[in-house]
Amino acid sequence: MYESSYDTELIWLMGYPFTGTGVTTKIVEYGTNKSMATNYGDHLEDYDSEEYVAQFESHSIDPVLYPDGPFWHNMDLERDSKTLLVKTNCGGTCMHEEGVNCTADEYIGELLGFPKWVETCRVGRSFKPDKKYETDATSSYRRLEGEITAIEAPEDEQVGSSRRLQLKTLQKRTKAKDGKRVRTAPYAANKISKIVLTMRNPFVVIASRFRHYGKHDELYLERFFNSKGLTMWCAETDAKHGALKAFGSLQSKTRITGGVPCWTELYRLVLWYKNACRIIERYDSHVVHFEDYTKAPKETVSELMNFIGLEFLEGKNIRFEQHSPLYKWFTEDQLIAMARFMDLLMKGNECTNGLFRRYFADGWVTDISHNNNWGG
Repeated sequence: MYESSYDTELIWLMGYPFTGTGVTTKIVEYGTNKSMATNYGDHLEDYDSEEYVAQFESHSIDPVLYPDGPFWHNMDLERDSKTLLVKTNCGGTCMHEEGVNCTADEYIGELLGFPKWVETCRVGRSFKPDKKYETDATSSYRRLEGEITAIEAPEDEQVGSSRRLQLKTLQKRTKAKDGKRVRTAPYAANKISKIVLTMRNPFVVIASRFRHYGKHDELYLERFFNSKGLTMWCAETDAKHGALKAFGSLQSKTRITGGVPCWTELYRLVLWYKNACRIIERYDSHVVHFEDYTKAPKETVSELMNFIGLEFLEGKNIRFEQHSPLYKWFTEDQLIAMARFMDLLMKGNECTNGLFRRYFADGWVTDISHNNNWGG
């Protein structure tokens, strides 16, 4: 199978979790029929955007130049793009619900110093199965994979559907039952040429993270998958992490954090984008706001593709669907307290304020309470 070469252009696709790095990867992959790349080789997808976490072996885009990643993201698509988006969430974003034991450093410490944080943008995870794939199944898998990646447009659905079904069956047969997820060493950054930065309403980010957590927690899923549950989860999160040394300057200032749900998560989010501001100043960069995929999809995707230098195949449409309901996750009082807290944290940082400015425009409280899609 084709691997990247020395002249492959790498573009970091950076964003805090749930701000749109995954969605952007799906859109570009589906439109080009090319696999993009990711720092997280333990989290892969197939042609239909079905996700596989710690189930299939990670494959570096170039085992010689990049033995520690980045890794190919899509298992079914062609791996011959000369331009690769590389998904990275950098440091200080670790989440326990991802099945990873977060150290205090991975949770918050990596955010506290820019040199350390920017190094983590070159770090990810790999997955190595303990057991070998079945030889006969692997052989058939590779044959079918080659046939499927030759399909270039959605109009070929009838031709390729049976092959994809066979492929998915083989994938299920060859999943690893056991394996090891390993934090990778930093890879060389000299081939990073540009940066795409994803943004999203910070309150929606928190609600989305709660939704993700709730789907994996029986109590929340069955009884508290609602605004009450979100407030409970925020209180648990703040109690669990607020005592960490990194939050020391805020631990005793209840006049600042009091009444602010998920203040520890907001703190991480603001610190993350303060660091991001320092790096996008050094690269040719492009900002994508998550909600623009629904408000102005054609313009948003066109600007993105022009920036990264890739084109949609003829007949390909934008693959972006959001099925989550409109819901009032936070009260207006909570939103105002959260906004004031963020404003305090961003004070004096022109770049960070600029990135979040649209989310605090006139009338934002009413809009975010009643009209915004809180899905994730």
